[in-house]
Amino acid sequence: MPSFAKISLQVIMGTALVLYPLFVYFMLDKISPTLILGTLLILLIARLVLFSKNNQKKKHWLLLGAGSVCFLFGALLDGELGLRAYPVLVNAVMFFIFALSLIKPPSMIERFASLSKQTFNQNALNYMHNVTIVWCIFFIINGSIAAFTACCTSMEIWTLYNGLISYILMGTLMGVELIVRYFKKKHDA
Repeated sequence: MPSFAKISLQVIMGTALVLYPLFVYFMLDKISPTLILGTLLILLIARLVLFSKNNQKKKHWLLLGAGSVCFLFGALLDGELGLRAYPVLVNAVMFFIFALSLIKPPSMIERFASLSKQTFNQNALNYMHNVTIVWCIFFIINGSIAAFTACCTSMEIWTLYNGLISYILMGTLMGVELIVRYFKKKHDA
């Protein structure tokens, strides 16, 4: 697949997955939950098949597993709760991936940083380990709030949190980390 087409398809699929809560909100009264979850599964399968590099296959398989659990739950038991469970399971998968990297180093943040082909001193490695812990805590809290909104709130509140607020919180954490990293580098230099 040509590079531009592949990148375009990745952007479209990534955007569709990010906008999942809004899609559920606007489409739930128009199409069945099983069809919505089936669409999610198709996106996750396509993403795994088309875009997984060897170092990403485990993450994509876990996300596909989360989508499959939601699909089965939604198709067999409660369609709407199955739809709402996906953000909870995504946070659980992300927590698992980040936490596993703490047990089997390098930490997830160190893996991201190593893409820049830099070498890091022990202070930097410790910092990246701690940032990975912070992300683990974030996924626990975010997943817990997502679970609460899935079980105990209206579709509007679920959509607002999972389709907007959680992304704002994630972006805020990234921004704060960039600021802390800047001052840490300055202090270490």
